Amino acid sequence: MSRSANSFKNIVTMYLSQILVIVLNFVTRTVFVYTLGEEYLGVNGLFTNLLSMFSLAELGVGTAIIFKLYKPIEEHNESRIIALMKLFKRVYTVIGWVVAGLGLLCIPFLPYIIEDYETFGRLGINPIFVLLLYIFNSASTYWFFAYKQAIVRAHQKTYLLTLWGYGVSIVAAVSQILVLILTRNFILYTAILIASNILRNFIYAWIANKKYPYLKKQTDEKIEKAEIKDLFKDCGALFIYKANYAVVNATDSVIISIVSGLSSVGIYSNYHLLMTNIKNLLHTVFDSIEASIGSIHATGNLEWKRTVFKAVNFTAVVIYGLVGIVVVAVGDDFINLWIGSNYISNSFAINGNMYYYSLPLFLGIELFLNGYTVFLGKIRNSFGLFRQLKFRPILSMIINLVVGIVLTPIIGLPGPVIGTIVASLCTTMIFDPIVIIKNELHTSVSRYFLRNLWYIVITVGAGVMAIWICSFIPADNLLMLAVRAVTCGLTALVVYLAVFIRSEEMRILMSFLPSNIKKKLRIKS
Repeated sequence: MSRSANSFKNIVTMYLSQILVIVLNFVTRTVFVYTLGEEYLGVNGLFTNLLSMFSLAELGVGTAIIFKLYKPIEEHNESRIIALMKLFKRVYTVIGWVVAGLGLLCIPFLPYIIEDYETFGRLGINPIFVLLLYIFNSASTYWFFAYKQAIVRAHQKTYLLTLWGYGVSIVAAVSQILVLILTRNFILYTAILIASNILRNFIYAWIANKKYPYLKKQTDEKIEKAEIKDLFKDCGALFIYKANYAVVNATDSVIISIVSGLSSVGIYSNYHLLMTNIKNLLHTVFDSIEASIGSIHATGNLEWKRTVFKAVNFTAVVIYGLVGIVVVAVGDDFINLWIGSNYISNSFAINGNMYYYSLPLFLGIELFLNGYTVFLGKIRNSFGLFRQLKFRPILSMIINLVVGIVLTPIIGLPGPVIGTIVASLCTTMIFDPIVIIKNELHTSVSRYFLRNLWYIVITVGAGVMAIWICSFIPADNLLMLAVRAVTCGLTALVVYLAVFIRSEEMRILMSFLPSNIKKKLRIKS
C-alpha cells in the first residue's frame, strides 16, 4: 500500500473513531459535573496536568527510536529492528520507575501546590491516596509492553492502534458514566482510567506481535555503545522539547491552582477539555502522516521533502485556521449550553473596576499557532533534527512561564493562554522553520516567512468576516449553536478557497489525494 493510501486510511479511521470518543468524553464530563461538582473537577484537572509534566521523563526516547526504525524497515533488516525494540523495552521500563519516583516526591508539596488544600477534607478524600492513583496511571503508560506500539507506528499502521485504542476508550467512558451515576465514587472513576491504560498497552502488544511475528525471534545483533550514546544525545535534545510541551500544556492548571484554587481550576478545565479534544482531533492528521514523512526522508529525495513541507504547511494553516475561527465564534456559547453560565470565564476586577474579555478569542489564536507548532514539530522529528533547535524550547519555557505567572494574578484564566501565544510567536514561529529549511530543504527562508505572513493575513480576514456574519445567528440552543458553527466554518472556508483555489499550494495538496479519489474527482496530478 502506498504512503498516500496509508496516510489517508490512518486519517479516516482515526477521525471516525475519535469523534465518537470526544462525544463520550463530553458526556462523561457532563455527568461528572452534575454528580461530583466543580471541586472534584478541579482535583481531577490539577492531578492530571501535574502528572502529565512527568511525561518529560520519557526524554523523547519514543520519537528517537521510531526515527531509527524507518531505515531498517525500508531495508527489511529484521535483526536491526529487534535490537532497537529490545533497547526501547529496557529504557521504557526504567522511565516508568522514574515517573513513579518523581510523582512520590510531590507528596510533601501538595499543601503548597493547592491553594485551598482543606477542600480535600471537606470532600472526604485522601489527597495522598488520590495522587498515588494518578502516579500509577502515569507510570503504567510506560509499562505493560507499551514500547511495542513503536513498531506499528513506524510501519505507518497507526490506524490499527487507533481502532483498538478508541474501542478501549469507549468502554472506559461508558463504565465511568455508569460508576458516576450509580455510586458517585471518584476513586472508582479514577481506577477505571488506570485499568483502561493497562488494557490498551496489552492490546497494542498483541497487534505488534500478530503483525510482525519476527519480533519474537532471537538475534545476536546489539546496538553499539557509540550508537546508544548518539541516540541519547538526540534524546537529550528531545527532552528539552518535552519539557517545553509540559510547561505549555501542563502548568496552566498548577498556576491557576496556586493563585485561585480548585474551583477556578475546575472552570478552566472545561475550556481545557474542549481545546484538548479539538487539538487531539486535529493532531490526528499529522500523527497519521508522520511515519510517511519519515519514510520519504529515508529515501533522500529532496524535491519530495520540499513538496511535502509545502503541503503540510498549507494544510495546517487552513485546518487550524478554520477551527480556531469557529472556537472564537461559539466557545462561550458552547460552555453555556453544555454546563451553564456559571462555568464561563469572561471578566476580572482591578481596584473594584470590572474588565471583560473573550477567553475563546485567546484560545482560538493559541489553537491557530498550535497548528504551526504541530506541523513544524512533525517535520522536525521526521527529518531527525533533534539537536539543532535545543535552545529554542528553553527560551519558549521561560517566556511562557514568566508571562503566565505575571498575568494570571491580574487577569485570571487568560494569563496562561497569553503566555503560550507570546512564547509561540517569539520562538517556534521564528526558529523552527529557519533550522528546517537551512538543514534539510535548502530553499529561501524569506520566501517561507512572506508566504506564511500572507496566510496569517488571510486567516485574520476570514475570521473577521465569519465571526461578523455569525453574530447575527442566535445560539440559544444546540441546534442553533451548530448552525452558527457550521456557518462560521463555511464562511471562512469560502474565503480560503477564493484566495487559494488556483494557487501552487492547492495544486500540491490535491496531488496527495489517493489515486482512487483523484479518479473520482477527475483531478490530474
